[in-house]
Amino acid sequence: ISENTIYPCIIEKTNEILKTEKGYKDTELIKEIEELFILPATTLKQIWEKIILKLRVLDNACGSGAFLLAAANILFELNKKINDKIGAENPDTTLKIIILVNNLYGVDLNPNGIEIAKLRLWLWLADSYGPGYIKPLPNIDYNLRVGNSLIGYVDLGEFRGARLTLSDFLRDEEKPTLDKLLKERNDLIHEYKITWGEEAKELKESVQELDVKITNLLNADLYRELREKKIEINREEFLKLNPFHWGFEFYEVFELDKPQEERGFDVVIGNPPYVRADTQDADYQRQRELMERIGDYQTLYEKWDLFTAFIERSLKLLGKGGMFSYIVSNSFNTSKFADKSKKFIFENHCLKQIDFFKNITVFKGIGIENVILVVRKSGEKEKTRRILHTVSFENVEELEPSCDLNKTFRISPEIDFGDVFMGMELLGNICFISKGMVIHAEERRYKGEFKKDDLISDKPTKINKKLYVEAKNIGRYKINKIKYLEWDTERSPKKLSRPTFPELYVPPKIIRGATVDGTYDESELVCNHSINVMVRYEDLKSVSNRSIENSIKKWTNKSRSELEEISLNFDLKHILTVLNSKFAKFYLNTIRRHRIEFYFYPDDFKKLPIKKVSLPNRRPFITLCDYLLFLNETGARSEEENELIEFIDRQIIDPLVYELYFIVKFEEDGLKTNLLGAVEPYLKETDNPGEIRDIVEKIKSDRMVMETISKIKSHKWVRIIEGN
Repeated sequence: ISENTIYPCIIEKTNEILKTEKGYKDTELIKEIEELFILPATTLKQIWEKIILKLRVLDNACGSGAFLLAAANILFELNKKINDKIGAENPDTTLKIIILVNNLYGVDLNPNGIEIAKLRLWLWLADSYGPGYIKPLPNIDYNLRVGNSLIGYVDLGEFRGARLTLSDFLRDEEKPTLDKLLKERNDLIHEYKITWGEEAKELKESVQELDVKITNLLNADLYRELREKKIEINREEFLKLNPFHWGFEFYEVFELDKPQEERGFDVVIGNPPYVRADTQDADYQRQRELMERIGDYQTLYEKWDLFTAFIERSLKLLGKGGMFSYIVSNSFNTSKFADKSKKFIFENHCLKQIDFFKNITVFKGIGIENVILVVRKSGEKEKTRRILHTVSFENVEELEPSCDLNKTFRISPEIDFGDVFMGMELLGNICFISKGMVIHAEERRYKGEFKKDDLISDKPTKINKKLYVEAKNIGRYKINKIKYLEWDTERSPKKLSRPTFPELYVPPKIIRGATVDGTYDESELVCNHSINVMVRYEDLKSVSNRSIENSIKKWTNKSRSELEEISLNFDLKHILTVLNSKFAKFYLNTIRRHRIEFYFYPDDFKKLPIKKVSLPNRRPFITLCDYLLFLNETGARSEEENELIEFIDRQIIDPLVYELYFIVKFEEDGLKTNLLGAVEPYLKETDNPGEIRDIVEKIKSDRMVMETISKIKSHKWVRIIEGN
């Protein structure tokens, strides 16, 4: 990330000088950073003084400073090579001090993180000290600051002529303007950074006096703005937000004497916090509400993750031509909440590069797939370089560059399904689909009375008597662990919400997580909100509830009775085999524009087409589903029969689903199949593992069946779906 921002930024700025001041032709400009060192020494010295020594690199969620340290090392290597090339004799310690004082900036809400970042960078400097070498460390207090990166003023141009109020300066006859105070403070900070001992202490005290005056002025103005926008917030709550005013804290970066386009950082890098919209923290929810209402952001959309706000703020902090790169959750590619953010980047800036990760966990212990964005703050458009990392970071595949908004963030080939699904019924017209209940959703109202864990037990009790499951405890055709939920009609309702009707959990149902494959249940399991519950409308015929009625109105113009009649022609176990198939994942991924992280919501599942088939043709799917449910019934059996389960799942059911949906396409392409008819005679109802193994062995021994499976898997659509 540091290389892909710092190097291009330096190359771009260097070429500007070579063209405008040195008369270089376009063909003579440098393309790689190593070409910097073949420039004449006098030219290189000029580049060093005008560009590299003044480069401003920011991590605006710096934590303990890992990204800043990476940037420091890159800049140090550059400085060292230039130092040798131009014949300067600056020792390593001097070069490192220059970098710490001039080049690196960090902000974080956590004071402890900032202290660790300072220590980290000081140790990096001290590593170059020789034995017996003693010299004070530079003061970098004003390079690494504590504050809320997302709330506060960025550019202070509108305050340029503002004067402090009389209450701020009771004794001053002539009140100074804000820009005058900012310059005075900036000069003091420059002295403070390279001064030690008692003098440094006095300088810092002078800076702190100005800090209080200027901060009070800016905070008072921001607070006034909030009140004018009818945002109810008291001063204590406002100050708790810890607003960070960039043009004040880092005045040398946003100096008001510079033209507007020259203000801002050259590089912004980092790994911002990933905080989802449904996080229960009350302070975070309050900040979200304020950010949406303040009006500083254009890209906060639907259930936005915090990192989308960081992306927009980072781009605002850049100067013209500046480089930005973050590593964020892959939900940026896959989720609707990021649509405005992606469009904002495409319309206003240049997305230089995007790195995808498939089957790689970038951060150990965190089950999140990631994506790296590299953006230049420029209106000049170009195709985005797209890189796929698989298996390991070094295993790289160059994908086709793209300048199309929809295609850029996708890594799988597309299929034009045409009218293949015409006439099929959508799953949302067959099943009522909803997330399960939220445990203790009324926590604010009943704060301190209970926690989620107070309602759940590993063993049944008189109160904890309802079977309960979460997405992390289910899998493909299996339930790994059941717990027991408090289910007292007098006490429980205030602790359980959405959906509030217990009848949802009584009928036979499919339960599936947002990322976890599904299974079938008819044991009246209660599910929490991590699970999508799917019940046929016919099986909810006797249930009257506003949630169902509202869902129907939002989803379809069909009546409740129409949906009940439609659902009669479908079977949940048949639907489950489709839902767990590779076809369904690919299709859902396509309509959501997902490409790596298969994260689906109820509205996604509602759009899955389900082909209506006669009961005799449904029966093989149901029987195979029963086999898998039985083989996965216990952990021991599932582990022992893993190979058998895998064959039924991927070598029989998946090809049957492909044939079910694509049989017309197969015929158009000259591929005639009847896998369903060939497999069906072998199948019979049984819950004996030995008999199931014998059935599968007979299928494996049938050459025609295996050849048909092979033909189906060789079809171009199937190869794309299976990633071959």
